[in-house]
Amino acid sequence: MDNVKKLLLVVLSILACSNLQAENRVAVKARASEEYLKARALDESKKIQTYQVLKGRFHEGTTADPTLDRITFEEIVYDIALQLRKQGYYPLREPGDSDLLIVVHYGRTDAPEDMEELLGYTSMEDQGFNNTVANAGADGIMSQAEMNATADFGFNMAASETFAAGNRMTGFKKALMLGMEEVYNLDADITMREERLLQHLLLEERYYIVLVAYDFPKLQAGEVDPLWVTRYSIRSIGQSFGDAVTALNTVAGDYFGKNFKDLVQKRVSDSSRVEIGEIEVISHEDVKRAISK
Repeated sequence: MDNVKKLLLVVLSILACSNLQAENRVAVKARASEEYLKARALDESKKIQTYQVLKGRFHEGTTADPTLDRITFEEIVYDIALQLRKQGYYPLREPGDSDLLIVVHYGRTDAPEDMEELLGYTSMEDQGFNNTVANAGADGIMSQAEMNATADFGFNMAASETFAAGNRMTGFKKALMLGMEEVYNLDADITMREERLLQHLLLEERYYIVLVAYDFPKLQAGEVDPLWVTRYSIRSIGQSFGDAVTALNTVAGDYFGKNFKDLVQKRVSDSSRVEIGEIEVISHEDVKRAISK
């Protein structure tokens, strides 16, 4: 009976995951330094901050996707800037003297490869398991044929396991990039449903953007101090990268520069989108006037 209950829970989890994905949700992981958040909350001069942008790593994925080339980095940055303004971040008019340097990484994740599928394995027999292997040494002596068959089967199994381990490593790196690393943490405080959901998200190809905001004055002095990181992604199947960028930034804009313990998933809908208008580029004098009001 316990096994039946466990099976039912797994099935329900899978169905729940599928329903969530059908709603085209943006997954967001937002992290920020506690010291930075306290300083910004208590110091009026830090309520409004200026930034410059640097292009980070671009990953086009393994699936041909022409829509990735139809939107420029400048267009992506423009769309991000509209949302950054909601959190008090403004692009600086004078380059070289901002509060933050925001590095923008973006692209599309790879689809996981399956060793058995690549090699055409559909069963243990395809990997070389047969009666010869099963009965090898049954009479106390292994013939040359049995030794060869066993060695071949062992090699195929080892190759599959090695490839699977490589996929797990790739999956772990993908999970870190998307903010879903809890699925690889045995001590993570997540439910079975949450674990299944993360696994499902990681198995699909996703468009992603990662913003890393550094303390720019410290960076100029040679000290690397990341103040906040926001990782956000959305499934790539069924939509272009251009459409995805708008959805990604509209949802993730609520979390720029903030700190949340868990991965947040928010449904993309027309009613949730807000028109913000043009980017406002400001100077240091503009910042001083805004703070003094």
